[in-house]
This record gives sequence, structure tokens and C-alpha cells, in this order.
Amino acid sequence: MNHSEETKAKIRQAILVLYDHGFTPKQGKAVSLETRKRMGEARKIKTLDESMIVEKYVLGECVTDLAKENNVDWSVIARILREHNIKPRTWKEQISLPTLKNLQAHHKCSQTHRLKGIKPPSRKGTRHTQGFFEKAIPKIIKKLRDWPTPLEKEFINLCEEYSLPFLYCGDGSLMIGSKNPDFVESNGEKICLEVVHRRGVDKKYEISRQQYFAKYSWKCLVIWEREFKDKPALVDKIRRFLVGREVQCA
Repeated sequence: MNHSEETKAKIRQAILVLYDHGFTPKQGKAVSLETRKRMGEARKIKTLDESMIVEKYVLGECVTDLAKENNVDWSVIARILREHNIKPRTWKEQISLPTLKNLQAHHKCSQTHRLKGIKPPSRKGTRHTQGFFEKAIPKIIKKLRDWPTPLEKEFINLCEEYSLPFLYCGDGSLMIGSKNPDFVESNGEKICLEVVHRRGVDKKYEISRQQYFAKYSWKCLVIWEREFKDKPALVDKIRRFLVGREVQCA
């Protein structure tokens, strides 16, 4: 760019001021950070020992490992190999033979299950031994939150006031399968009770809970938070359930 004589004089004056304050003016065109990174990458490529890279690759080292060793992107290694007329190996050629056999066996198993209309077995997660959940879940429950909850405390007070035969077990002290009910009948009957907040829970929860406990020959009564507004009606519902009468779902 051609500057006028006046502009050139101003630039010279500015440079002299910088020198007086101990600063050296930058030479050349200012470039962005992204451009500097690309220039640095290009300088690395110039200093790479291409013959050594080719030799290691021929001996069996993969592209990604070579890229990490030389602190460059894998595409740089691939370009060097192409320049030396070497075709990069496929992913099957780069993994070990036992690993390849395991992948092929799992793929074949998954295809067989799909043809039969069966969901393929999942390889995720840990396979626990039988009885693991019965031991682990009570410990997990005790660490989740403080027990009992305010709604459970309200039901405990209701039991004391109306002499209802229920004991609190929502702290994990009683497990039915892998589920933990809130209260259990204190006279040894297979009757459990759950108190439920309405937030985030619908009628499907009540049905699924009752069906699950029924597998273990337990009867379950689910009480909703709004039912505590009419305590006499709630107590009547619980007593009718205890004597085996049908109760209307809330």
C-alpha cells in the first residue's frame, strides 16, 4: 500500500516513540490465531521424518498411534503414506485377530436374534449375581435422603391417632423382591401400604406397584397425598382394605 509523505512521517514518529519506550515494532503482516496454528502445523510437517513414519507403518503401527507420537493430526500421516504410494489399512486390518473374532461373533449373534424377532442381548453394564439387589438396594435407599418423609411422618401420626396396625419400613428395612414399601401390617399379614405424592406420578404407578407385590402374594394399598385432607374417610378406606373389602381407587 502506498502512503502519503505525511502518513509515512507519522509512522516513523510512532516507531521512534516505541523504541524510546523499549518496545520493538512487529515486522510483517498480523495474522489470526487460527492462521498461526496452521502455520505451526505446516512447520511440524516439514520436520517430520517421513521415512521413519513409513517404516513404522509397514511394521504394523497404526495411523492414529503415529499421529500421537508426532503430535499431528491423523490426516497428515495419511497424506504422507499416500505420497509414498502406500494405501492405509482398514479398521479390520488394524485390530488384533481375537478382537476381530469377538466382534464378528457378537454381530452374528445379533443378526440371529433379529431374524427370530428376539431382542439381542445387551453388552452394556455389569452382570450381577443372584441376590445382589436384595442386599444392595437397602444400603442405597438409606443414603438417598432423610427418612421418613414429611408425608410418611403424617401417616405415622395418623396410625397413632386411630390405632392403625402399620409399621414404618420405608428406610429399606423390608424388601419385597427389589421393591421397598413404605409401611407393613404389624400383625404378620402380607399387607403393605404406600403413601405417594401426586407430583410426577400417575395412576399407572399404583397399578404397577400392586401388580408387582401381587407376584409375591402381597396386597398393596396406595394412598395419595390429597386423601389426607379427609382423615375419617381415609381411615375408613384403610380399615375396609384390612378386612378384605374392595376399596375404591383414588
